[in-house]
Amino acid sequence: PDPRRVDTPLEATLAHAVFDTLYRLDARGVARPSLALGPPERTEEGVLVRLREGIRRHDRRPLRARDVARSLDRAHRGEAAAWLAGFGTRTDGRLDVEAIDAQTLRLQAPEGFPVARRLAALPLAIVLGRGTGTGPFRPRMRGGALRLYQFRAAARGAPHLREVWVEPPRPREEELRAFELGELDGSWRGASLYGQARRPVEELALPAETPVLLAVRQDRPALRQSGAALAQAIDRRRLARAGLVPAASLAEGMPAPRLEGTRPPAAPVVLLVRADDQLQESLAGALAARFDELGWRLAAQRVPAERYDAVVERSGWDLRFVQAPPMLPGSAGLVASAFAALGDDEGAARVLQDALEEPDGAGRHAETLGALVLGHRRAVLHHRPGLGALSVDPLGRIRLGAVFLPRAETTPGD
Repeated sequence: PDPRRVDTPLEATLAHAVFDTLYRLDARGVARPSLALGPPERTEEGVLVRLREGIRRHDRRPLRARDVARSLDRAHRGEAAAWLAGFGTRTDGRLDVEAIDAQTLRLQAPEGFPVARRLAALPLAIVLGRGTGTGPFRPRMRGGALRLYQFRAAARGAPHLREVWVEPPRPREEELRAFELGELDGSWRGASLYGQARRPVEELALPAETPVLLAVRQDRPALRQSGAALAQAIDRRRLARAGLVPAASLAEGMPAPRLEGTRPPAAPVVLLVRADDQLQESLAGALAARFDELGWRLAAQRVPAERYDAVVERSGWDLRFVQAPPMLPGSAGLVASAFAALGDDEGAARVLQDALEEPDGAGRHAETLGALVLGHRRAVLHHRPGLGALSVDPLGRIRLGAVFLPRAETTPGD
């Protein structure tokens, strides 16, 4: 899990289970201390954030302010830069952050800046090394599967479960058969291979708040001339059958992104598809059928996960699917998350900055997104009964640290 590279609600859940932020947002969106001891303190030297005493890293070493400073600086120089927009920077462009002592961090931010709320964004979780954080679980890869191991010294408190196993994707029939036989405790694919489950099954529906976008290359003149035509050609009824809640905008009451150009695409359009992503495969099939009806040519380029980012960087595509789990609540957080997911850090930073002066003005930024909204992801976890406290937080992440099994169903060591 990497909190700075989150594409799906499941990835957000896993990153949140491993890494902690300095602050967290409660159900009302109020920032509460997490790794921090209390609210930020404004002084003449800057904004001070004091850490709680006794916090341990996954490698058992004590958490120090210098660790936090390094993590935030790396975030600022990487893919999470947009979420630190508005904080002070040095002349060399690096984040102006400093460890005053072992437990105190100093940042620079203007008067009235929502320091705690911004530091609650998942991309700014404190990463102390690959897979090393302070969260409820320590991650390890074992045989192609992700194993989450209980961390008893977790800052948020030890989780109830000793281990959580996240299996790699497998064909639908194989996964549902394993779920029916009790080899899996949960499945995103459904309740049964046979139409009716042979054992009791319960469901946890994640809120449909993750927009699924169709990114359109804006540096291709031919595509710029076809943007509005593409928007009109989308058949969202077919996309609903592929697993989306149909929508043309990021949220209800928000304007849809505005693309120019009504000319049908003349050349074949290359659609980039991540080969191991079942949702992308389903959506690609629906789009291909629609393009065929219109007499347009769509070439789906399926790329393995390990090569996907490199192909995106090389710009070897015309269209691609992007998911944008919200990193902060509210309209500004949603729109900024969409810009960041598209790789437009400047756009995300602009949304967050403007929201300080105009909290309800995020909608006008949504019109300039440079992508089409296809809908919102519908995700339902089908699971065995008896998993206690299985719930989601306000941003749709499963609270893995709170899940427990009834004592009667556990054996020593579970």
